[in-house]
Order: sequence, then C-alpha cells, then structure tokens
Amino acid sequence: MITKYTVTEIDTTPQIDPYHQDTSGETLTTLFIDPRDKTVKVTQEYDDNATPVDEWNGLVIAQTLHARPNEAHARAELTDSDLVQRVLDGWSSDWNDQSNLVGRLTDDANAALEEIIENLQNIEPNQLSIWQCADWFGPNSDSDLGIAAETTDADIKILATRYAKDALADDVILADDIEDYLSDRRISARDAVLDAQLRQ
Repeated sequence: MITKYTVTEIDTTPQIDPYHQDTSGETLTTLFIDPRDKTVKVTQEYDDNATPVDEWNGLVIAQTLHARPNEAHARAELTDSDLVQRVLDGWSSDWNDQSNLVGRLTDDANAALEEIIENLQNIEPNQLSIWQCADWFGPNSDSDLGIAAETTDADIKILATRYAKDALADDVILADDIEDYLSDRRISARDAVLDAQLRQ
C-alpha cells in the first residue's frame, strides 16, 4: 500500500504537568492523526480536563497511550504504515443535525486504529523518568554538591548545567529548577554559618 501522510513529531519524554504539579503529575503521551492535512504525531499533553472542539467532533483523532514508547521505535512504527493509511482512508466528515462538521471512521479504520495503539503500547518503553531535585540530590551533602556559604551565582549556574547532564545520562529529567534548588541549599549553608557565629 502506498502511504500518503507525514509523521511530524514524536515526543514521548515525560514532563511535569502544570495542572498537577503539586502531585508531580506527568504529561500524557498522546497519538494524533489529522486526516485533513494527513499528519501524524505523538506528543505530550496536559491533563486540563478540556477537549478541543476538533477532537470532540472527530475531525482530529486523538488517543492517549498508556505507555511511553521509545521514540525511534514509535517513529518507525508510524512511518509508511498500512495501518495509519487505513485510518486515513476510512475517515470521512459531514454535517450533523446540530450543524457541526464531524468526522467518522469506518469499522476497518477503527480496527486499524486499535491495532496502532496496541502496537505503540507494546514497544520498548522510553527509559526517561522524572525526579524532583530534593529526591535526586537528597542523599548528598552540601559538600558533595559543591555548595557552601561562599558559592557564587556563577558557580551555581555551572553546577546546575553539569548536574542536568549527569541526570540525563542516568535517564532522569529533573522536574524543578536546579539552580533554584542549589540556591536554596546555599541559603541553608549560609544560615548554618551565621548560627555558628552567633553561638561563639
């Protein structure tokens, strides 16, 4: 089968959902197929309890994945896929009784969509995970982290860049601002020095 569509984006890397930041909630990995412009993508979406009109009316097909597939393998799965082409070929749109333009899928297109979702969810997972700075750095002393009362802002910027790279090498994304976390550790170090001086 000759496929006629474009895979525009594959992003399965978790992020902190700002709507659920207090509980460290992560974004949702979502498959989008837009039959109108023949595009396919997998992106990170916020759980804001709202559904865009085009998705609600079936003009854009959106399916949340209950997994975070490896990005390279997900792209390979979706590129030149007979299953995706069956979804596109089986989609049509017309006006309903409420004068809304709505999209519909044939039974074959729905079956193909279900198979796409199953295939994506069975792919080797993206190994990246999200950690809070307090949890990632918690076991380390200020000395371990290179933080002291005299640490400068410039020092903190250098340390933050290094630690972000180190975490990524371990398949970890740090959810909060590393510079802010290290600055807070510096404040605590300065407070400790001041307390010690006051006790003398």
